[in-house]
Amino acid sequence: MEYWSMITEILSLLLLVVLILNLNYKRRVLTPAVRCFWAGLFLTAFCIVWNLFCILLIRHGGAVPYQFLVFVNTAYFILVVLSGSLIALFVFEKMLEHVYDDHCIKRARRMLGGLTLIYTAVVFLNLRYGFLFWFDREGGYHRGPLNVLGYGIVVAELGLMYLCYFKHRVSISKEMKRTIKLFPPVVLLLIVLQISDQELLLNGMIAAFVELILFLAFHSQKMGYDSITGLGNRDTFFSDLELRTAGDQPFQVLLITLTDFNGINTRCGHQVGNEFLYSAASWLEDSRTDVSVYRYIGVTYAVIMPCLPEEQSMAYRKLLQDRFEEDWTLGAYSEKLQAVFGSYLSAGEPHNANQVMEALDYMLSVMKRSDQPWVDFDRTLSSQMVRRRKISQLLKEAVEQQGFEVWYQPVYCWKIRSFCSAEALVRMKDRDGGYVSPAEFIPVAEASGMIGEIFWFVLKEVCRLISGGQIALPDGISINLSMTQLEDPDLDAKIMEVVAEYGLSPEQIKFEITEEQLSSHPVIAGDTLRKMLRRGFRFYLDDFGIGYSNAAAVAKYQFEYIKLDKSLVGEIATDDRSRLLVRNLIHMFRDLGMGVIAEGVETAEQLACLTELDVEKIQGFYYAKPMDGQKLIGFLRGYGSDRR
Repeated sequence: MEYWSMITEILSLLLLVVLILNLNYKRRVLTPAVRCFWAGLFLTAFCIVWNLFCILLIRHGGAVPYQFLVFVNTAYFILVVLSGSLIALFVFEKMLEHVYDDHCIKRARRMLGGLTLIYTAVVFLNLRYGFLFWFDREGGYHRGPLNVLGYGIVVAELGLMYLCYFKHRVSISKEMKRTIKLFPPVVLLLIVLQISDQELLLNGMIAAFVELILFLAFHSQKMGYDSITGLGNRDTFFSDLELRTAGDQPFQVLLITLTDFNGINTRCGHQVGNEFLYSAASWLEDSRTDVSVYRYIGVTYAVIMPCLPEEQSMAYRKLLQDRFEEDWTLGAYSEKLQAVFGSYLSAGEPHNANQVMEALDYMLSVMKRSDQPWVDFDRTLSSQMVRRRKISQLLKEAVEQQGFEVWYQPVYCWKIRSFCSAEALVRMKDRDGGYVSPAEFIPVAEASGMIGEIFWFVLKEVCRLISGGQIALPDGISINLSMTQLEDPDLDAKIMEVVAEYGLSPEQIKFEITEEQLSSHPVIAGDTLRKMLRRGFRFYLDDFGIGYSNAAAVAKYQFEYIKLDKSLVGEIATDDRSRLLVRNLIHMFRDLGMGVIAEGVETAEQLACLTELDVEKIQGFYYAKPMDGQKLIGFLRGYGSDRR
């Protein structure tokens, strides 16, 4: 029987060695729970080795000094219960990781520590009284009346686990629920077998079985973790939110998004960039003991933490901001990970994980557009999100019911003293019959992926209007292209198919894109432009003058017209510097073979200045506001060709 007992111990040891070799040392952020599991795993393997050593010494007890036999076995009794307590502590850490009442985990730690200390004291008393084990003078090993006390400690710890489980089961993860239902009954069964047959040696098997269950439940879930940072991924983050909201736990979520990480990848390479992401993740995990960090999406981290007093919260915010303003060094590389931060506070109001995710996604979209280092999800942001949600629903209804309208703003051409083209503008009504501003619904359509349906609807409406033969616009009608369309490698063929369906030629349809689209995706946008130019389509560059206007970048592309934004035109009649800037731009673009359209012209003074500067085309309220197709037909017929 002793031979088979040693075999079971050796097999248990081999199993633990396999688990140790499969631990993710490099990409696993060492949270307190992970450290606890690793400590328990290594100590359990050491205990089995120590037990095998004890068995060999007992077999040759007569040749081993008495005091050494007592020391080795005393150490084993202490170590085996200590390893069990570490395993139990890990279980408590995982059960209570979504419970911010730290009194629970503190109580669990005190109870486990107390049980371990009590048992350790009993082991030392055993040296005098021998109620656990004792050796005769010939080295023979004898069990004492309390030899099974260690199993009593294990049973007591299992009882504490069940009490904790039933008290906090709403906030316990699915993995832990499955685990707590599986291993305690099996452990109790093995303990009963061990006690009923003292010749068996199942201690190593019990410990190895528990470690295997915990490893499979929490350390082999590759799909739950990001391979680059070792953090939980977005799905794991959502599961975490579900548990916290289900238990009405007050918590705070901080988002940290890196703003110029593409530059680091370009300068250092993607592999080094990944190492920077990992370094930031590790630092965030170590920044506080009560935080859980996830890779939210892309280069954005999410930090979940308890609601802190205002002073502590502001101190932590300052710690984060200061760190990300410093250099991060990896070998020969040193970079600043510029970041923008967002804060969402859940104070226990009724909500669910989906609502929290919606708020975080909206806050992230605001963070990416903000010029402030911190964005707080306050009442203003909440109202904006509700409005955005309403706009999104209106968009869905409009897409399903073809509820959009296409309006047109005529463009006046000084060369022919008449309207020569128009810009197609999409309009959408709300449920009360009023119109929603395009500035509101177009960004939502782009973010939600509905901009494609809008574009194709507008294109077909424009083609239908032109093919009707009731309007005479020699330069055709221009349509705005979004980045979603520019990313389609077959865009030129798809548009050509629609245009041909209505019997039109490419020269009758113009497309407007912005400089932002060119600068953010130069390769994709450039490829699409070249394909469509070869098809015979022509392009306008829209909104020139907004933000950073790079004339050198514009010169790379063959634009038919550059549209000066109204921010450039607005001050032209009252500011000499604005007039000089517009004059120079007109001359520069004309030298490059491109025409100029002035947008946002509203006054006679602006018009006079622009005609003096010899701008070819004028678009603005001074001549015409946007109108629907039927009104455009009537407007062009009634306007005449002799108005100045």
